[in-house]
Amino acid sequence: MPYGGLQTGLGGPTGLTTEGTFTSEIPQVTALDVPETVTLGSGGNSLNNHAVLAATGVLTILTAGYYALKQRFRVGRTGVAGISRLFFWAEMSTDAGVTWTKFGDSVDVSLDSSNENTIFFDIPHIKVTSGTMLRNRFVRSSTGDNSGGLLPSVPSLILENLGVPSAPSAQLTLYKL
Repeated sequence: MPYGGLQTGLGGPTGLTTEGTFTSEIPQVTALDVPETVTLGSGGNSLNNHAVLAATGVLTILTAGYYALKQRFRVGRTGVAGISRLFFWAEMSTDAGVTWTKFGDSVDVSLDSSNENTIFFDIPHIKVTSGTMLRNRFVRSSTGDNSGGLLPSVPSLILENLGVPSAPSAQLTLYKL
């Protein structure tokens, strides 16, 4: 089926070059009303050196062009009652990180249960110049309970032995169009 004008198949979207996947296997939390940048592991260069990811979660595009960013976030909490509200948004800098501007809409995730997890995806397509920096931000809102964050999930030892991978707290797959 076409998605965004691109054909997809068993090997992934056609017309796109996979630049790499970056994941975080650690819990990520933030203090009330204190925004943090989502981290995506230790960072590194993309497969074709069109981008580099810093350990801080900032992605710098090295080659101008069109990109698709498939992002997945696993939001959850354990052992706490009350509604927790978390907000997520994306930011861009074209001046080496001196100033950041928001782009797109924010996402509000409300967790109602004491043991709840929600997974959401975002797949923006963007055209950027060389040197553009991108980052995802998140925060717990003081309008809700002070709990929740990005949480990984580890399968049982039996499932791990069968090859079932962990579910990361955050993941980014970068494609060049």
